[in-house]
Amino acid sequence: MPLIRPTRRDILRLAAAMPAFAMPAFAMPAAARAAIGPPVGDNPSHFRFTMGDARLTIISDGWFTQPMSGQAINADADEKLAFLKAHFLDLESNYAHTNHLYIELGDARVLVDIGSGGRFASTSGMLMGNLEAAGIDPFAITHVAMTHAHPDHIWGIRDDFDEVTLPDAEFVIGEREYAYWLQDDLVNQVPEVKQQFVVGAVNSLTADGLEWTMAADGHEVAPGIRMIPTPGHTIGHMSVQIDSGGDTLLVLGDCMTQA
Repeated sequence: MPLIRPTRRDILRLAAAMPAFAMPAFAMPAAARAAIGPPVGDNPSHFRFTMGDARLTIISDGWFTQPMSGQAINADADEKLAFLKAHFLDLESNYAHTNHLYIELGDARVLVDIGSGGRFASTSGMLMGNLEAAGIDPFAITHVAMTHAHPDHIWGIRDDFDEVTLPDAEFVIGEREYAYWLQDDLVNQVPEVKQQFVVGAVNSLTADGLEWTMAADGHEVAPGIRMIPTPGHTIGHMSVQIDSGGDTLLVLGDCMTQA
């Protein structure tokens, strides 16, 4: 897979919206923290806040670990080790939470990515149950906006009976991402360790009864919610931009990790 670098335009566009998502909680003014309030019902599986007219809920799908040897594989080994130590990160494994954003804006009920389901890791696949714990009816979701087709983002599209998990929702994905995973014989073009990723992506994208809406730059999922290309993590990776009340929030998927 060729190395994809964001263009200057991409970086500037992300930077313009950076204050909307980059401020850590401890740096927020007291008034802002008070406006956000505590997690819903003190349940750590979900956290709710508002931005303009948008009501936003972060939902946990669980967590998983990966060998650190598979992270930053193009970095100098000594520099990578020094970086991990300097930031107090585990030298052997990468621990990752997997969270998803549920957006209520106008008549739209949009879920960003659909989790890993029961096929990826035993510690993940909790999204549907955690939606219900947050008081959200999964079957009221109108749209699912996919950032990319990696296991922890798309494998939850099918239930244990291979049926589409949310059959009434409109599923949206970047046209480049869709084309990449469904290209002929991709499974034999990737390293063996990645072949299961390809099989899982193909099975998810071609699930029976599923129809996709293809997204290009600026595609409007619903009023105030659109998709923008942020390639790099995958060839067709897209982020979701939410605009409401004069503020902007970017849902980055895996565009940035360990940020």
